[in-house]
Amino acid sequence: TSPQDNLESVTLGGVSNLAQVAVGTTQALVVKTKGTAAKKISVFIDWNADSDFDDANESVLSSGIINGTSTFTANIPVNMTVPIGSYALMRVVCSEDVNQTITACGTVAQGTTKDVLLSFVRPKTDLTITGLVSPTAQSFCSTPLKTNVSVSIKNNGTLAQNAIPVTVVVSNASGTVATLTGTYKDSLATSDEANLSLDGTFDAVLGTTYTFTASIKNDADQDQSNNKQVFTQTVTLPTAPTGSAVVCDGASVLNVSGQTGNQL
Repeated sequence: TSPQDNLESVTLGGVSNLAQVAVGTTQALVVKTKGTAAKKISVFIDWNADSDFDDANESVLSSGIINGTSTFTANIPVNMTVPIGSYALMRVVCSEDVNQTITACGTVAQGTTKDVLLSFVRPKTDLTITGLVSPTAQSFCSTPLKTNVSVSIKNNGTLAQNAIPVTVVVSNASGTVATLTGTYKDSLATSDEANLSLDGTFDAVLGTTYTFTASIKNDADQDQSNNKQVFTQTVTLPTAPTGSAVVCDGASVLNVSGQTGNQL
């Protein structure tokens, strides 16, 4: 790029260099330009740190024509697949050759290039639903008793979390059967997992398939993509136990067997 001082500043997430970027988040890019000439901005990120910007998705964005001194803003999503602890280079090219396609390592008549080093870290707040604990396939039976629902949650973030609100919507082919809620009130340390039993119950009907949509409501969560999980279970009729009895010379022998997981 031929030198032309038309970039005032570049920040990502409010940081101008060695920006700590939480994976799974969306970061605000702010580019301030200067000078009277018309210009365009292109942004590249070497996500896999292989010293080029040629791989898929490494050409992140391009602006329209910017006239004179201005502020260009955009949101850059950071995929959860980026390895935590890795580094990558972000390159911002501001070119006054507005009719030319800008490349990360090409040549333009007049422009400025700014590199920002990125460090990928775990998000501070990241909660996720990890499983349906109850009902299980073995315990999901049609009985006169009400059916309870329990789920497992995990803290993927770097900060301990408490007062975690969870909602499970139970539905079948006809629509919503029940909406159950609960709050995990204890402190959930980083990387820890816990089970939560929801308040309320629902009536399970034999032969019916139910969908359990479990979600965590936390506006501060930096990765909303894993806050909801969907599970399905079908109410099945357990296999009846079998038995045999033998009476011989006053001695009695009773043998009873049942399917694994069912009570006798």
